[in-house]
Amino acid sequence: MDFASTKWPDGQIFVVMLPDDYISKSSLIDSGLRKIKLYALSLVDIAITKAARLNDRDWQDIEACVANGNLTEEQISARRAEVGYVGNEATFETNIQLVVDRFLKKKGGNP
Repeated sequence: MDFASTKWPDGQIFVVMLPDDYISKSSLIDSGLRKIKLYALSLVDIAITKAARLNDRDWQDIEACVANGNLTEEQISARRAEVGYVGNEATFETNIQLVVDRFLKKKGGNP
C-alpha cells in the first residue's frame, strides 16, 4: 500500500486518543484464547473513532452504532469532549456535527 497517496489508510484510527476508561466501557469477547483478552469498543467509542476518519463505510458503521446502541446527541457530545484528537481539530468537530445532524438531530436527539 502506498501510504503517501492516502490520508487515512483503512484500519488506521491512531489519531483518536480514547480516555482511560475505554476498557471498562468495552465488552469482553469470548475469543476462546487462553492468554489473550479481546475487547470490543463501546458503540459510542466506535462512533467517535469512525467520525474521525468518516469515509463511506464509516457512515454505515456509525448509523449501525447509533441504532443498535440507542445513542443520543448528548452521549456523542459528552464522549467527544473526553477524547483527544491529533489532527485538524476543526475537521473533527465538523465530522462530529455531521454525524449528529444526520443521525440524531432530525429525530429530536433520539435515534
